[in-house]
Amino acid sequence: MRKILKVLIPALILLFLTLVACSSNDYEGVSEQDMAIQNDVMEYQAYDEGGIRPEGSIEDGEIDAPVDTTDRKIMYNAHLELTTRKYDQAVLFVEEEVKDVAGYILNKETHRYDERLRSSYFTIRVPEKNLQRFLNRFESDLFRVEYNALSGQDVTDQYVDLNTRLNTQKQLEERLVSFLEEAESTEDLLQISRDLANVQLEIERLTGQLNYLDNRIDFATVDLTLQEEEISTIKDGDLNIWQRIKDQWTRSYDSIIIFFSNLFVFIVGNLPVIIVFITVTSVIGLFVRKRYKKTSSD
Repeated sequence: MRKILKVLIPALILLFLTLVACSSNDYEGVSEQDMAIQNDVMEYQAYDEGGIRPEGSIEDGEIDAPVDTTDRKIMYNAHLELTTRKYDQAVLFVEEEVKDVAGYILNKETHRYDERLRSSYFTIRVPEKNLQRFLNRFESDLFRVEYNALSGQDVTDQYVDLNTRLNTQKQLEERLVSFLEEAESTEDLLQISRDLANVQLEIERLTGQLNYLDNRIDFATVDLTLQEEEISTIKDGDLNIWQRIKDQWTRSYDSIIIFFSNLFVFIVGNLPVIIVFITVTSVIGLFVRKRYKKTSSD
């Protein structure tokens, strides 16, 4: 009997362990694949500071291949301050040049800081390949360049980092989709769906950042200030003496006509007052004169 128990007990224990292992294998494959995904993500994130991440997955023993970064990703910004004596013509010139280089005006502000003088501020987006040609067009007699600055921001590392993270998230999305198709239990299905939604949200965020960088790289930003310059008081007509004399005679004649016209209107308009004043003055004068003669005779 003891020999039978010695053989039966180990057999029962072995059978129990086998059943437990089988029952725990429902999502074991997904867990191992999740571990593989996390390992891939960690491998993509584990790189030296300033280094470049590889485009594909890193296999054991594989040496990181260097990525060509000669095509730098640079965001350009230019600042122009211009003065002009022909303001309206200058504004039209700016707008036409923007269209000529396939750019667009993002913002335009106009101010009047004097009774006659005006100024405008433009925020312009110009294709990077046409930027220098656009800036050179303002070296003309229509403008005087007061300030000209061009600067660039190198975002190559940031761009490559975002692109690599996006590729990693897309690979992770593909693997989660395959897990979703293989899921058997409701719990596994819900967990994978939540993970997939988070990954897709991250893909949208990274795609938006890359699109923003692409736009800033492809189109340079130009801040342009245009200020109207006061024109000299000497005009072409000021040097024509005979014409000036003729104009002065005309103004003098007009002044005389206006003076006598105003005098006539004044007299006629105030005639009653003038008559009363003359009458009273005459009466007083006669009275004084008689009084004077009477005093003299006495």
